[in-house]
Amino acid sequence: MGPRHGGRLTLVLLSLHLATGPALAETRRQANQHEFIYSDIAKEIGAPEMCAKIYPLAEHGLGNNPRGYQIYYVRSRCYFDVAVKTGNAKLCEEVRSLSTLFVDGSKISREECLKTMGHPEELFNASPGANFFDARPILTQMGYTKEMIPASIIRSNPDEGFMWHAFYTSLATTPDFRARLGRLTDYSRTAEAVSTVTCERHFIRAKRPFPPPDDVTCCPDFNDNGQCDDKESAANTLTMEDVAIEPVEGKPPGILCGDEPLRIEVRLRNNGLKTAHRSEGWVEIVNLNPLLFGLSKADLQIPIPEIPPGGEATVTFPPLKLVSPPDGRNSLRLDPRVLTAKGESYASFIDLHIEAETGDSPRCAAERVLRDNPASYGGPERRKSFGSAEKVYVKFPQEWPLVQIREGEPFEMKVEVRNRGTDPVAAGSGGCFSGATTRGASRTARPISSGPCRRCPPVGRRRSVSRGWSTAPHPALRTLGTRR
Repeated sequence: MGPRHGGRLTLVLLSLHLATGPALAETRRQANQHEFIYSDIAKEIGAPEMCAKIYPLAEHGLGNNPRGYQIYYVRSRCYFDVAVKTGNAKLCEEVRSLSTLFVDGSKISREECLKTMGHPEELFNASPGANFFDARPILTQMGYTKEMIPASIIRSNPDEGFMWHAFYTSLATTPDFRARLGRLTDYSRTAEAVSTVTCERHFIRAKRPFPPPDDVTCCPDFNDNGQCDDKESAANTLTMEDVAIEPVEGKPPGILCGDEPLRIEVRLRNNGLKTAHRSEGWVEIVNLNPLLFGLSKADLQIPIPEIPPGGEATVTFPPLKLVSPPDGRNSLRLDPRVLTAKGESYASFIDLHIEAETGDSPRCAAERVLRDNPASYGGPERRKSFGSAEKVYVKFPQEWPLVQIREGEPFEMKVEVRNRGTDPVAAGSGGCFSGATTRGASRTARPISSGPCRRCPPVGRRRSVSRGWSTAPHPALRTLGTRR
């Protein structure tokens, strides 16, 4: 087999055609996006019934490919690939060659198909999921819903598009998926070029100067007046690079504990000479799967407010509450990117980093201690603290003593906290906490003082007992500093 078709670029071809017959001259058209996807699915799972849904004279051309593979009928290419993958030589009878005066597609033919039988290793990207495509419209048409997507796939894919494709990959070889293929639109008798573009909420379909079916795109319409925002007014001349985006301290926090909502705010500053109007752009959170919070992509898009030259404004996203918080066996790291956008392009952005943990994790316990201490968050003592947690060391004042511990009774643990940096550390600006490695043992936290040494007061701790004997707890000592 030769090179597979690359991007979905359309090659304008002369009307001269070979090996197609005069009766077919007036019905050729460019393949639409769904027909490309049908061909990919058919090759990946060996489903010739998907090839039958493609219009026989839907074509695709890539003039920069090697000779023999520069143009072809998508349906014929589909049958060619499925025949080779499944070893069914009868499918080669459905393969028809296409060539023009300047581009050669002679390698996609019945004869070449029969020659390639028995060599499935020559197929390119023939395993399920090997070809990336927008799987959501295909799967939803088949009756699959976002509620059916496993939590593990949602958590491991911050991008919604990759999540839907991962969901497709998990389904592709199942009998249920094969049975639902009949629900997909049949284009085999559709001689007209049809756009399959679908637009998200806040966006509308618009025309662009390309031949069908690539003549349709999506443009923003945040004020819902049926017009593209970036073209509806002559005064819309803002350059989004003039709008700087800055984080707001504490929103989001570095740690998201338990079922607390994630609150994200950003500050926009207009550094240009023109007023930024509401219809000129928007702020969006990307690299954060909205399904983690039971939302859609449109819920993470907010139009920019009006900002005069030299002015600033704060954009607040709705509170985001995890649908399924971490269960204690692992934490969930979130790395959202907040950016400004206009039309079809993005401008400035900031990256944020949050770790979601169970409410009783050691860091969340320490976070609560610091939150309840006025010196930790914005108080006068906090502003005097310049020390870094990396320079604060915690150790036992002597080698770990063997202490008799009785179940249900408190025990005392002493540690030293030393500032080995050159900057002062204010009282309450960080925390000393212990996290037990023994299952069933609780975790504790105490704010550090400004002195060189901190003696933690006695703390109650219950440890697990199994089979009539007990295991000694092994506490892990760490420090935590607040984010500035």
